[in-house]
Amino acid sequence: MNGWRRWKAIARLCDETFRHYRGCTTVGIQRLNMIDWTRYPNWSKSELQCKGSGKFNMSARFLGELQELRTRFGRPMTPTSACRSKEHNESVGGHPRSMHVCDEPFREEQDGCIAIDIEIANGGYRGDLVSIAWSLGWSVGWGGKRGFIHLDRRDFLGMTPTTFDY
Repeated sequence: MNGWRRWKAIARLCDETFRHYRGCTTVGIQRLNMIDWTRYPNWSKSELQCKGSGKFNMSARFLGELQELRTRFGRPMTPTSACRSKEHNESVGGHPRSMHVCDEPFREEQDGCIAIDIEIANGGYRGDLVSIAWSLGWSVGWGGKRGFIHLDRRDFLGMTPTTFDY
């Protein structure tokens, strides 16, 4: 098969794949197929994908750090938001430069989603999770009255870890 025919065959396969995954980015499709979910026993694609579009493109490094955080924390962590498409981020009032955005990250060096919001059951849970997350280098956003905390790895982008309130 010459180069042109091979390219056309690949393009046709990509078109079929896009229809099957309902608009998931190529990178997201590759990640979905390449992720060894046995390495992340406390997480699933369905809880981390965009709630609005179903898109999934998470930094592999971030996913590894997320599993490490969950293992050290030793309690269930329920995500309220992780990957977001740019459109969904806008529709939920997310920051224009949100680290949740997985399909069109604001920062060129951002390799997929590097943020997650975790549901908070009570103050003790929040304090324990924040303490462990901070000790591991995570940035923490306090959304206490909203019932969640935001965790991200801005340090992957050369930014200093920080805390902030909503």
